[in-house]
Amino acid sequence: MSPKTKTLLKSVLYSLLSIASITMASPSLAAAIDLSTSDTLGDAITSSSQATITNAVPDGRDDATNYNVSGKAPEQFLVNLETSLGLNAGTLGLDATEGSAIALKLLGLQRGDVLSFNSDFKIYDTINLDRAFVSIRNTTNIDPAQAVIRQLASGISSFSYTFADAGDYNIGIGVLDVDDTSFSSELKVSDARLTPVPEPITILGSATALGFGAVMRRRFSKKVEE
Repeated sequence: MSPKTKTLLKSVLYSLLSIASITMASPSLAAAIDLSTSDTLGDAITSSSQATITNAVPDGRDDATNYNVSGKAPEQFLVNLETSLGLNAGTLGLDATEGSAIALKLLGLQRGDVLSFNSDFKIYDTINLDRAFVSIRNTTNIDPAQAVIRQLASGISSFSYTFADAGDYNIGIGVLDVDDTSFSSELKVSDARLTPVPEPITILGSATALGFGAVMRRRFSKKVEE
């Protein structure tokens, strides 16, 4: 390999490393959400890494096993639960009779940010299946009627939601009795995270690195041929 070829190869390598350092300067890292900062509505308890929510009454009369975790009863006036989550009356369903939830406030979100968590939803009501839900309401000049409601699957699953608009958000995660107030269900939430949208410098740096690398490879190939 000639001295000129070695010099050119070193220049290409140093340039790519410099651009890579710019790209890595603004990483998009998921931040853990402290669930203990959420408000509890009805029967719910929280720690920093997990929340447990049920629609069981304190004395356990609904079930053979008492699934109540807090000593508090589920909210029997569903409109109160909806109001606490920033929702219009009836948003959680006209068939819902009572429920419990946790309420989170996420401030200053950007379009493209992602909320995610793991859930374990155990349904003990075999007559009228209970529901677990996530409510997402942008409180920044957005009509409550535009709130997003997602249903969680039974068993162990993962939830992910990408925010379509920037703003401050009310997030509700909860369990509902459906068509009756008998029998109960339990929802556990863990590993809640917020992943910010990649910053423009990261995207620009990656694109620049790819483009620069392609150009330099062509130039290097020509030099070798000469």
